[in-house]
Amino acid sequence: MIPRPLALVSLLVSLGACAPKTPPPPPPAAPIAVEEPPPPPPKCEALEEGCVAKAGQRATVHPIEWTVAPPAGWKYAAEPSEVVALTDTAALAISTFESSADKKPAAVKAKKAKRDEAIARLAEKLGIARPKKLAFPAKPHQASKVHGIDVALYQFDGAKRGDEPGPMLVFVAQLVPDRALLGLAFVAEHDTTNADAAVLAAIDSLAPAADEDGAAAAQ
Repeated sequence: MIPRPLALVSLLVSLGACAPKTPPPPPPAAPIAVEEPPPPPPKCEALEEGCVAKAGQRATVHPIEWTVAPPAGWKYAAEPSEVVALTDTAALAISTFESSADKKPAAVKAKKAKRDEAIARLAEKLGIARPKKLAFPAKPHQASKVHGIDVALYQFDGAKRGDEPGPMLVFVAQLVPDRALLGLAFVAEHDTTNADAAVLAAIDSLAPAADEDGAAAAQ
C-alpha cells in the first residue's frame, strides 16, 4: 500500500499529464498590401522623358503662345525655348527670335543676325551639321500661309545628322510684331517614313493658342 502523501503526489502528476495543452498563438495577420499611387504623367518638357506625340496632340511654342502638332509617333518635348521632335531619320525644332517688322537696313541686318543665331542654336540642339554658309535667296524656295501668316521655307543641301546626309529646311514667319517664329527640320536621304510630309503637316498645324485648333495645347 502506498503511503497517502505519495499517493497524493502520484494523483497530482497523473492529473497534470491529462491536462489539455495550451494551444499555440495564432499566426500574425498578413500585412495589408498598400497599393502605391501611379506616378504622375510626364510633363514632356525634356526629351529625356521619352514622350511620344499622339495624333492631334499639341505643344506650345513659347513665348508667343502659338501651338503646333508634333508629328504623331515622333519623340517630342515642349521645352522652354523650343518644341523639338525626333525620329531616327528626321528631326524638327520650332523656336522664336527677336524680330522687328521694320524695313530699315539696320533693322533688317539685326533681324538676319538674330535669325542666324537661332538657326545655329537649333542645329546644335538637333545634332545637325549644317553647311558652313547659308545663302538665303531673295525669295523663299516655297511660301505658305498659316492662319493668314506668311511662312517662308528655304531648303539647303549638304547637311548631315550623325552619319546621315540630307537636306535641311529652314522656315520663318513674323507671327507677332516683335518676334518671329523659326523652324529647322532635317530628313535623311534614306528616310522611308514619309517624314517630309510629316514636317510640312506640322508647319501647317501652327495656330494661335486661343484658336479652336490650338486651344488644347499640351503644355
